[in-house]
Amino acid sequence: MKKVSKNLRNNALVLSSLFLSHTLIPTAFAAPWGAGGDPRASTTVVASIIKALMTVFRDAGVILLAYSLFNLIISIKNEDAESKVNAASQIAVAITCITMSSILQGFLTAMGVTENIT
Repeated sequence: MKKVSKNLRNNALVLSSLFLSHTLIPTAFAAPWGAGGDPRASTTVVASIIKALMTVFRDAGVILLAYSLFNLIISIKNEDAESKVNAASQIAVAITCITMSSILQGFLTAMGVTENIT
């Protein structure tokens, strides 16, 4: 049980550091009113934050997909039904994380926002 909680803590630490590095560092160097000094250009800062978050989702989704495929192969080899179901659900979550940018872009387009985040 201690090994599981230690692995979970390590995974949470890695994911949170990836999240912080992809979101906080680019915004620290962003101009307050955008590059041209126009207050409406501040939406580019928000768009860059969203792009960074979508990059984190995509990267985490790719890592989760590789891990899930490995688990699926191992569970097929061991003929473990519960592990197969868990791996299949992890694969579904990974694919959702990878396509999150396109899903969000579709929602924004449906709401009339023309800013491209992909």
